[in-house]
Amino acid sequence: MLKKIPLVFVFAFAAFASDMPITGDDNPIKPPFKDEWFNQGKPIPPNKAGELILTAYPNSSGEVNGIPYSQWIENSSLQKLFGLPPIDPGSNGPFGMADPAVQTKEGGYTFVKNGFAGESSVNGKIKVAPTRCTSNKNETKPRINCLNFSLMAKQPFQIAVTVYDQLGNFITQYRETVSEKEFRNIVQGPNYVEGSGAEKIAHSEDCVAPTSTNYGAPNVSTINGLVKVNVNIYPFNAEGRGFGNGVYILKIAKVDLPYEGCVNSNGTAVKTAMPFVRNHSELKMGWMRIEEKKF
Repeated sequence: MLKKIPLVFVFAFAAFASDMPITGDDNPIKPPFKDEWFNQGKPIPPNKAGELILTAYPNSSGEVNGIPYSQWIENSSLQKLFGLPPIDPGSNGPFGMADPAVQTKEGGYTFVKNGFAGESSVNGKIKVAPTRCTSNKNETKPRINCLNFSLMAKQPFQIAVTVYDQLGNFITQYRETVSEKEFRNIVQGPNYVEGSGAEKIAHSEDCVAPTSTNYGAPNVSTINGLVKVNVNIYPFNAEGRGFGNGVYILKIAKVDLPYEGCVNSNGTAVKTAMPFVRNHSELKMGWMRIEEKKF
């Protein structure tokens, strides 16, 4: 009978999960942001000031596009594109589309959480969700139409991003929570996608195989357990006016919430526990507005 997860695995799992935010697009000249809802000069509440694009990592005991997972996760070029916003639809509309039932080109399974009713895909129903932030996923210099950074998560969390201009004036704040139930829905979602390898995961005494009735349950196995959190701030201040040209300072406060779940350890689902942790960080990003025809 398998024993509960040893501490050495906890440390190894955490080693991959950096809480240091990484910018997705360093170029201050951004592609156009198209959603007209924001162009009405109305105050924007913190839960509608941005969106989370949440990508469940692929099977950690398999391959990603023919590359062993252990090599894929250490490849900085591949990780730069992993979990970015969906492709800009061009003339087909303002929204990107994230379908968690299909593995992305870069690997992983993408969910969305935002403050708009009926749009999020983290509530236990696997569905396509729109994103207002999009990218071109250029292999060397990805372009994104929002202030954007990413980090990894291995447990539910709360995040608050406060944006200031270079003189220290408040611009906007984005706040969001990914609850325990929502986090389980994300990491367990790939279990129901053909080709994810979920059926090959062995189970310990504390973890069970996914079925049609236990999606989101605390003891259901996962193909990995990690989530790439892509944080996107819409380019508008709290009063609903578009960003001006300049440098913006992002002060990031993230609280990791206590969590127990089943993760993939060398092909076997084992139970692990994560403690309460606070993280604080800061980023500086440039922003320049240009007309779409000049982009």
